[in-house]
Formats: sequence, structure tokens, C-alpha cells
Amino acid sequence: MNKSVEMLCANSIIVCCVFIGVGLMGFAGWIPPLHADMDAQAVAAMFEQDRFRIQLGMTVLGMSAMFYWFFAAAIATQMQRIEGEYHPLTRIQMTSSNGTAIALMLLAFIGLSMCYRSNIEPTALQLANDFWWLIFVGLWMPGVAQNLSIGICILQDKRPEAEMIYPRWVAFVNFWVAVSFAPGAYIAFFHTGPFSWHGILGFWPVGIGFFLWAGVMWWATVRAIKRAP
Repeated sequence: MNKSVEMLCANSIIVCCVFIGVGLMGFAGWIPPLHADMDAQAVAAMFEQDRFRIQLGMTVLGMSAMFYWFFAAAIATQMQRIEGEYHPLTRIQMTSSNGTAIALMLLAFIGLSMCYRSNIEPTALQLANDFWWLIFVGLWMPGVAQNLSIGICILQDKRPEAEMIYPRWVAFVNFWVAVSFAPGAYIAFFHTGPFSWHGILGFWPVGIGFFLWAGVMWWATVRAIKRAP
């Protein structure tokens, strides 16, 4: 077991979160999120005014994806210690992490494509903008699969509580975060109000849930690596 490589993979989630924050909040200015009820002219005006900033933001956002993969590999290594030779939940966790990483890259290139030309029709930009936000806030399936596989795996650990790879409470954090992705199932039905993608019950449970999960899983994975024989 190469602990130094494992630690590098575990710490990659810090870089991933920094890149997401810098890309979306620092450069693009898309956190807090754009309003779902923006008309086509307002969307077009935003891209005309902030084109270069959005391009920088999307480039940085896309870079976050590879660090997410490294982190998922660190989690998978610890999960395999729990499951042993036959490890279906570990495979589900790793496979579902691909969905999140690919979504981050897809979002980056959708955003870049919206900035690529200056003569795009406002309605086409509005459609692409809708596509971007519905994926960003609403693509709940990979995250839920990843959270459930981690949580179930942790509860299968038969070691005494003090010797468990991950503390038992980390499983319930994963289950809670899976529930926090629920807005993905309904944001497409609302343009305004708390259930829209920019609403308090649309965006914020997803955003807070992801970064809480990243922090808890980073701490728990680093702890597991340090405690490994």
C-alpha cells in the first residue's frame, strides 16, 4: 500500500473544490446562480458583457473533474478494504463518480461553446444556458448512486466501532447528502420561487450537500489512510 499516493488522491478533493469555487464564483460570477426566469435578451447581454470571465471560469471548472476522479479512487481503495475480494459497491462508487466528473467536463464545454462565437441568437443562448443549469443542479443520479454505495458499504464493515475503516456516522452523512440531491427531480418544473434552480430549495441543498460531503469524506478518508496497517 502506497500511502503517499493515497494521500495525494485524498487531498485532490481540496483542489477540486477550489477549482469549482474559483471557476464559478471567482471568474464566471455564477454563484449565487443565475435566475431561471432570465429572458433571452438578458442571457445574451450577460454573455456579451462577461464573455472572457465566463471562458476563464469554464476552463477552471473543467480542470476540477480530474481531481474528482483521484479522490474517488482514494475512497474506492478504502471501500475495498471493507468489502474484500468481491467489491460491487466499490465498483458502483467508482463508476458513478465518472458521471459527476464527466458532468463537470460537459458543463465546462457547454459554457465554452456559448462563449465561442459572438453572433449566437439570444434564444439559442438561452436554451444552452437552461441546459447548463439543469445539468449542474439537476443531474442527481450519479451523486445519489455514489453516496448510497459508500453509505451501504460503511454499514457492512463488521469491525468493532473503534476499528472501522470509516466511522459509522459517515454512512448517514452520505445518506443525508443523497437526499439533498432531491431538487434534481423537480427543478425543471419551476422558473421562479424556492423550487427553481436558483431557489432556496432548488440550488442550496445541492450546493451545501456537495461541499459538506467533500469535507466529511476528505477527513474520513485521510483518517482511514493514516490508520491503515
